[in-house]
Amino acid sequence: MRIAMSEGAEPGSIPAEYVEILRAMAMDPSVIEQIRDALADLGNAHLRNAVLPIPERWRSDDYELFCVDRRVRLAEYERRRALAIDEWDARGRAIDGLTSNELSRVEDWTRTQFLAELSAWLRLHPGTRYETD
Repeated sequence: MRIAMSEGAEPGSIPAEYVEILRAMAMDPSVIEQIRDALADLGNAHLRNAVLPIPERWRSDDYELFCVDRRVRLAEYERRRALAIDEWDARGRAIDGLTSNELSRVEDWTRTQFLAELSAWLRLHPGTRYETD
């Protein structure tokens, strides 16, 4: 899918009407993957965020979304990381918070667990696109 720039538009930008059309098209599950691919090819984060804004909420087990949208995957990791840190602190392990070693261990454990969950889900759904950029 190619997007032609209109005359007078700034380089790398498209008219707001086109953004609205792309946003409406992205609501159709049968074409959302093509829209995602086209936006990834363009490499314009602002356009991508305008057409496919990051959801405000998602389920903690929405692995398909975590695979196809790196922004959501990173936000879910950060949510899990913050929760793990809070749980560690709630156990009274440290009065002044976590030491740098404890923080590193909690982050490593959280990352490992999350990536293991994603890997297991991907093994069951091998055709799923995994966004890396």
